[in-house]
Amino acid sequence: MQEHDNGLDDDYGLVHVEGTRNTVVANHVSEVIDPEHLRPAGARPVVVRVADGSGNYIAANHVVAMTESAAIGDDAADSCFGAQVDAMLATERAVPLDMVAVKVDPSSTGNVVLDTATDAQADLDRSVNVFRPIPAIGA
Repeated sequence: MQEHDNGLDDDYGLVHVEGTRNTVVANHVSEVIDPEHLRPAGARPVVVRVADGSGNYIAANHVVAMTESAAIGDDAADSCFGAQVDAMLATERAVPLDMVAVKVDPSSTGNVVLDTATDAQADLDRSVNVFRPIPAIGA
C-alpha cells in the first residue's frame, strides 16, 4: 500500500485538526512507512497535527511510527495470500521511525497536549500551549 499516495506531504498529519475545542483522546495511531516514500524527502512524518484553532485537548494517545528493516522479495507479494504473509512478517522486521507524534502550529494556541509524545516527539510552543510529555526511557 505504500506505493499509493494521498497527495499530501507527510507533515500534514495522519490526524489533522483545524478547529476549536476538539478532543482527541485514547487512540492508538500507527504509521508504517519506508523512508524512501516520505514526502518531502527526508521529512519527519507528523502523526497528530493541530493546524489551527484553540482549546483543543490531545491526551493519552499511543503513537507508533515504524519502518521495515528489510523487505521480503517481490515473490511474496505476487498473490493475495503472499501479501498477507508479508504483512504479518513485516511486524517482525519493523524498526522505529523518527517522527513527530504531536505538532501544534504557531497559529494554534491554548491547547492541552498530555501523555501523547515524548519531549523529542513534540513540536509546539510551550509558552502558549500546555504540554506534559511521556517519560522517555533513559532520559
